[in-house]
Amino acid sequence: MKHLMIALLLAVCFAHPLPMNAQQSTSDDELDALIERLSALIETAQTYTSFTSNVNNITERGSLISVPDLDYEVDSATNVYYSAVRDLIFDADDGTPVNAGVLSVIDVFEVVDEFTDGYQLIAETRLVDGTVYLRTAIDSEEMNAALELGEDWRLIDDPVQIAELAVSEFNNTFAVDGVTTLTWLALVDSIDLANSITLGEAILQEETYETVTFSYTGADFLTFSEQVVDLQLAGNVLGEIIAAQVSVQDDEVFSFTLFINADGQIAGNELEMRLEVVIDGADVGPELAGGTVTSSTFMLQQEILTGINVPLEPVNAPEMP
Repeated sequence: MKHLMIALLLAVCFAHPLPMNAQQSTSDDELDALIERLSALIETAQTYTSFTSNVNNITERGSLISVPDLDYEVDSATNVYYSAVRDLIFDADDGTPVNAGVLSVIDVFEVVDEFTDGYQLIAETRLVDGTVYLRTAIDSEEMNAALELGEDWRLIDDPVQIAELAVSEFNNTFAVDGVTTLTWLALVDSIDLANSITLGEAILQEETYETVTFSYTGADFLTFSEQVVDLQLAGNVLGEIIAAQVSVQDDEVFSFTLFINADGQIAGNELEMRLEVVIDGADVGPELAGGTVTSSTFMLQQEILTGINVPLEPVNAPEMP
């Protein structure tokens, strides 16, 4: 029940923008001008020296396996809710993070038929003078014991873990590359693949933002994914089945939005994806012949930046046990 209440609270508090005064940008001249403008804004965003980042991500996956001939049915879902507040200061010369304080919360809620389970993980991370500090709290005694997390501050000195934290916790989203091929400039370079481009406004936390939203139908999304994120669905049976079903979906299944603040700065982004496919059970395995596997995915990831280039009070190293 606690996790369900957390999920509902996040759903209510999530700052989802509602476009106002929306208009479509369709002409080649408008598209070229938009690409040029956004590319320049993103290049500037890569040089931000400080900001506060508010992140809210929702991932909901569900599946229904049904084999009527065997009177067999399993309904399952896994929902992950992530939120974080990040105060970040970057080196003005090379853009590397030099000081950071991050507070993040992850809620995981799992359901298999009438059985439910879940946990909440709270993490606080600091980057001070090149040293990374971390403390965590998890509300599952079993997982806490298995992972040996404890609740005291500890130093992170493993280079791999430091690199992962640098990407996930201390990064300037618009300056990240090399992690995946999905960079914002690559996205902008590929917006001509979008089914629609909508210009509008959104009000978040009493601030008004200009929004630019690029939306993709199933076929557009597959082409976009293959070109931008190197998504490979060919070569395996399930991948080709999924691709075939997604390719004929006329509804817009994926969109990304850029937020521009009153100062003319890129101040946030949002990705949203909705996919549902129905697979013949025999294609999954002979034991499911005569049945179906229905799979659905909903993903919403949003980050809003405030206090861009405004000096932040650096965080201090915590007292170690």
